[in-house]
Amino acid sequence: MEDYYKVLGLKRGASLKEISAAYRAQALIYHPDKRKSSTSIATAALDIDDANEKFHMIKAAYQALQDPKIRAELDLQLIGQEERLK
Repeated sequence: MEDYYKVLGLKRGASLKEISAAYRAQALIYHPDKRKSSTSIATAALDIDDANEKFHMIKAAYQALQDPKIRAELDLQLIGQEERLK
């Protein structure tokens, strides 16, 4: 299972405002339409397929963390994973 907090560069418990801000910042870097004209250092080493995959992961993370029910389920799964690793 992907840790959507890490995908967006956030700590667990981030506010909705922080989630939205992180999504917007990363979407500007990895969005296919924005990337075509961008010379961003962050995406310079990524090929188009990798950048598209990264954008879709960012979008999925945002959508999951914005939904309170899905977010609660993900948090429980992450807690369970951490417990198993101890």
